[in-house]
Amino acid sequence: MPFNTVSFNRLNERFEIPYNYAEMIMKNMRLDIGNDKRTMMMLFDMNMIFQNFFTIFIIRNRRKIFQGKTVRIIPQYSRRNFIFSDSHALRITKPDLYIEVEDINKKNIFILDMKYKLLQKADIEEYINDHIEDVYSVSQLDLYQMFTYSDLYGTDGTILVFPGRVGAISNPYMFKENGRILWICIIPLDFTGDSWEERLVECVKGFFDKIIKNVLF
Repeated sequence: MPFNTVSFNRLNERFEIPYNYAEMIMKNMRLDIGNDKRTMMMLFDMNMIFQNFFTIFIIRNRRKIFQGKTVRIIPQYSRRNFIFSDSHALRITKPDLYIEVEDINKKNIFILDMKYKLLQKADIEEYINDHIEDVYSVSQLDLYQMFTYSDLYGTDGTILVFPGRVGAISNPYMFKENGRILWICIIPLDFTGDSWEERLVECVKGFFDKIIKNVLF
């Protein structure tokens, strides 16, 4: 029986997940952020994996990324709590990364959150000129959370990091609202070859160089 002829209803829906696993194995389906039909999010919490990967990556390469600067990086920093609520849940602020960068007696504070979602260049350009929540499909709760981070931690900017394909946008995009600054950074996940980490270091370093330079002017 061809895979595409199978349908699920409330009588057999309990078999849908193992069926999908079997289909991926049988078809040797590629699992990545660009797959329209299925992704690894069926198997794993990719938000958590992306968050942990990027956190470890920045901490391990902090001297290369923040050359000549004193940097302090704290994952899941919760010095100050603020409870957000919507119709679904209550949650307390806990940024993915709290980053202090000190250079020439000047200390800058950044809050960074990772979101595992594929964005396109057109989306970002429209986002900059339109409404962030409509184009990015970022929830109002996430937006309020990032802007509240600015207020609670006195940041010089908050940063949302998304994954991207090879050749993804190389420049961070800045969004301002009522004196708060939100940066959008897309990190190309290209793990081909032995030099993938060096390429990623250069990409992330370029992001922070531009963000920090913007703070100084």
